Amino acid sequence: MTDKAAREPIESLERKILHTISTLQKISLTTFDYQTDSVPVLHKRINQLTGHLAEVGRVVQKVDTNIPFNVVEFIEQGGNPDTYTRDATQVLVDKNQKTNGRIKAVS
Repeated sequence: MTDKAAREPIESLERKILHTISTLQKISLTTFDYQTDSVPVLHKRINQLTGHLAEVGRVVQKVDTNIPFNVVEFIEQGGNPDTYTRDATQVLVDKNQKTNGRIKAVS
C-alpha cells in the first residue's frame, strides 16, 4: 500500500470528525438560543449529526491504527495527547544521551 493510499482513510476520517464537531457546535448554538421556531432547525441538525456519526463509523473501519493502551488511558484521564508525546520523546532523548555517554566512555 502506498503512503498516499494509507493516509487517505485517515484524512477522510479527520474530515468526517470535523464535520461532526461543526454540527455539534451548531446544535449547541441552537439550543443555547432556543426558541420554539428553532425546532425544525434543531431536528435538521440532529439528523445531520446522526448522518455524520454513521459516516465516521463507516470510515473508521478502513483506518488501520494501533493506539497504545497507556495513551488511551492518559487521554481518558484528561491528559493532552501532545503532552504525552512531548514527555515520551523527552524520555527517549534522555535515554539516548545516556547511551551515547556510555559509548563515548567505553571508546
